[in-house]
Amino acid sequence: MTDHLRNVPVVLPTGAPARRRRGLFPHYQWATWLYWVCLVVTGFSMLLTARQDALLTPEGLGIGVLLAALVTLLLTAIIRRLDLFEDEPGPLLLAAYAWGFVAAPTIVVVANDHLISALERVGLASWSAALAGPTDEELIKVLGVVLVLYAGRAHVTRPLNGLVYGAMVGLGFEVSENISYIVQGAIMDPNSDAVGALQVGLSRVLVGFGAHVMFSAIAGFGVAYALTAFRISVARRIGVALGAYLLAWALHFAWNAPEIFLSSSEAGVFASVFLKYVVLILAFVLVFRYARSIDHHWFETVLADQPADVVTPGEMEALRSVHARRAVRKAARRAGGAAESRRLADLQEAQLRLATLLGIYPDGSPPVEVQKQVVHEIRSRLTVPVEVPA
Repeated sequence: MTDHLRNVPVVLPTGAPARRRRGLFPHYQWATWLYWVCLVVTGFSMLLTARQDALLTPEGLGIGVLLAALVTLLLTAIIRRLDLFEDEPGPLLLAAYAWGFVAAPTIVVVANDHLISALERVGLASWSAALAGPTDEELIKVLGVVLVLYAGRAHVTRPLNGLVYGAMVGLGFEVSENISYIVQGAIMDPNSDAVGALQVGLSRVLVGFGAHVMFSAIAGFGVAYALTAFRISVARRIGVALGAYLLAWALHFAWNAPEIFLSSSEAGVFASVFLKYVVLILAFVLVFRYARSIDHHWFETVLADQPADVVTPGEMEALRSVHARRAVRKAARRAGGAAESRRLADLQEAQLRLATLLGIYPDGSPPVEVQKQVVHEIRSRLTVPVEVPA
């Protein structure tokens, strides 16, 4: 659950599971096989490269891996909080990250070499990075998003799911790319591998922090929209997916493009990078807000007809945001102590699980009814009424 309460175990009716049991990456799906074949082949190639880097500059590789680990931990914590109503399964998040870290950069290296050579032959050398980067990288990254979403589609019920998995693919790609640049910086520095690695590493982290995360998140939103918006026409779903992908491509193109409007001075370069980064963040925020508005509508729809002993209007309002959930738990703590606050946290988690189930199963089906019993059982242990602060 996005509020990260504790994912506490809930006492259930005998023999009844709280969550639906859905396989991750079923072996009979083409997407599963394609994902694993690509990951194994590219993983072997990456291991050979890593072995060579370790022999050439162990300091550079070590610094790159350390910075990659720090960035991964920080951005993963942020990404996992984007979904207000459900925790995405850890194995699927890891699968998305692995595609971005291993498969995508390994394939992109080969594709970029060929495309850049072709662009140089037709006189577009100065624009090769702007054209080749988004063309190859966004295509390979979004392929990974498609494979992860399709192979784990039982867990994909809303467009925001795609945004989260896309962000994880982008995160894997970004830190993997950073490591390769850091290693190159260590090798090229004439004085010290460590100094060269740190200079390149800090510049890569500080300039465009999370750019690939946002590119791929936008494209991932479009893919999940096409897969989950069943009440929308196929043409519109495809149009949104294509539009999101083209937006990601255009933002990446602009980021890599040479400066043609501002001066080539240090101040001009800084202003250009700053402006591009602001535009990228604004575009991501707009897509994210749109995805969240879809989420709020979905949440209100699936719980709209539930009786008050399952979820009251006040509880519905509190569940809509992390801030409101924490506020009602603080009110419960003041009224009934820490134990009451924990019980209310359990109730919120159970209600969010119920909403997720109702998004897949019809009301009255066994998984939904079992989860309603869980909600009733937790509610029976509350000692003070739930108060929603104004």
